[in-house]
Amino acid sequence: DMHNHTPSHGYTDNYYNNPRDYLRYNGNAEEIVFWGEDGGIYGPPRVQLIKEYYDTSDGPLGWQGRHFIEWYLAYDEFLTGSGFREFFPDVDAFTVSLGNTTLYYHGRIIENVRIGNLGDCYTINGWAAPHVSNQAEVADLYRNPVGDPEIISRYCNPLYVAVKLRDKVVPVGSAVTADFFLVNDKGLNGPHTLTVTLEHNGEKCGFEKTLKAKIKGNEDYGQLLVENVEIKLDENPGYYSVRAALHDRKGKIKAEGSDDIFTVDIRGAKIPTKGAVVDTSGAINRMLAKTLNFTLPRFTSETTDPDYIIIGPNTYRNANQIASVMDCVANGATAVVIADADRFAEFLTTADHMQAIEYRGSYRINKGNFIAGKHGLLSGLPQAQAFNWEYQAFYNLRGHNVHALRLKGGETVVAAVADRKKEVFTALSIIPFGRGKIILSTLSILPHLNSDTPQSVVAKRLFLNFLMYACTES
Repeated sequence: DMHNHTPSHGYTDNYYNNPRDYLRYNGNAEEIVFWGEDGGIYGPPRVQLIKEYYDTSDGPLGWQGRHFIEWYLAYDEFLTGSGFREFFPDVDAFTVSLGNTTLYYHGRIIENVRIGNLGDCYTINGWAAPHVSNQAEVADLYRNPVGDPEIISRYCNPLYVAVKLRDKVVPVGSAVTADFFLVNDKGLNGPHTLTVTLEHNGEKCGFEKTLKAKIKGNEDYGQLLVENVEIKLDENPGYYSVRAALHDRKGKIKAEGSDDIFTVDIRGAKIPTKGAVVDTSGAINRMLAKTLNFTLPRFTSETTDPDYIIIGPNTYRNANQIASVMDCVANGATAVVIADADRFAEFLTTADHMQAIEYRGSYRINKGNFIAGKHGLLSGLPQAQAFNWEYQAFYNLRGHNVHALRLKGGETVVAAVADRKKEVFTALSIIPFGRGKIILSTLSILPHLNSDTPQSVVAKRLFLNFLMYACTES
């Protein structure tokens, strides 16, 4: 019983590449194939429901009850203190959003196993019992589903069309490739017709394709119907839905299915060039030159009155070395910190003349996730939700330190949670300083700025949002 732990914090596009290359693919028809416990990602328990259980129970509270109630109180305090309660009205809404990410991952991988037709058994990582390592991936210890059950139940239906997109996150105007399978536990068979359509914001986009499909039925519970269907998207950003319907010879719909695409626009950003950069890697100016057709001068102590200063990898080792940066910020500039944010936060805590926040160190998010608030920094990106497949660029990073800050002060834009910790961390915040501001981010933006992968467009858009916000504030 080999455990199959997932390296990311949720579903990513490389978990389905084509009909013969995807996570849990099995081409072995000669042996019984048993997939051991799959997952190892993180969704927090429904601590509000657990608290309400103890509020109405006559039984003893015990150490476990106290543990979960303290967890609830920590999340509740965060919602009030951060302003996140405006879009997460209670702790349960907050934890359900996180749980939806885990249910989506499990649903899509259940689908992967079913379309392959050769898997004999598959075990999902449902919950973990130890209170110090409480990973609630499907249900918590009190058997509360961690998110909306519909997210996973649609992939457990006995008969539906599985729409598999090879890329779900792309720039506007891209073409995507789709494959179509039938999950068939009903013994459907015979000649059918598959109709594929595309919708944007619930309205049809003009794409429609009709294809013939011969259903095997009998013991084939998963079958590839059609592959390599190219779908051209238009220039409007946002969500698209690829829908498929399987019709019998009388035109009656026998099975349906869909999958979603998220598109991002990074063209035509209006960003003034009155800025400067600190970046020993050179990645920032390479991206600016490629995307916006300009580069920025290197920031020095002689730089005067910039609108913004982008701080990437640097050689700063103490607070005195950033004094000239902070002088500009105090006079109205915005510092955009996208590398070594923990060290920069330490400078803001240790120097008497720069104290702007309370910083208590960083924490690596090994098992956990990020949660987006609502803010102009997230323009064009999903807001008021936990990071799901749309934000996969930030949790699909092997070898990179995915972390967040223990921070008090400033405005939290993206929060973070982690297993074993009854607290909420900060991954993206805005800190006022004098007449200026500091955008402080631990999100792994830098590796994506010059990446050609379509999913990197989310990180690029977030970075451009930082600069547009900085110019507006300055």
